[in-house]
Amino acid sequence: MAAPTLNSLSLGNVSSISYSKNANIMPLAMPGQDSDQTFVLDLFGVETIISVSGTFTGATTAAVKTQVDAIMALANGAQTGTVAFDTDELGDGHGGAGSIQVMIGGIDVTWDPPSNRAMYVLRLTEGTAT
Repeated sequence: MAAPTLNSLSLGNVSSISYSKNANIMPLAMPGQDSDQTFVLDLFGVETIISVSGTFTGATTAAVKTQVDAIMALANGAQTGTVAFDTDELGDGHGGAGSIQVMIGGIDVTWDPPSNRAMYVLRLTEGTAT
């Protein structure tokens, strides 16, 4: 099984991948009525959020920083296109393998300089850029 990548960049030692699919429904309560009279509209479709947790390790802190900086460069605040998230771990909800298009919603990094490693949590949103 191939290690997950983001735009062909290594994600280091991936410890977990989780995803959730959320409908953006809008409830419209009827004034003066009980909840069984509420209109529920699915106006905004469904989104899939993928969380990837892992660790970058290297021989030096500088080597680890290079790995982190490469991922950070993809989330530069001006994302105009999607990036490829390649994994075999997403299961049947995504065909079991292959590449999906995502935008980076965020990345949290915790440095551990004495051991030359950085732990991260990467949040991705599946979709296409417009």
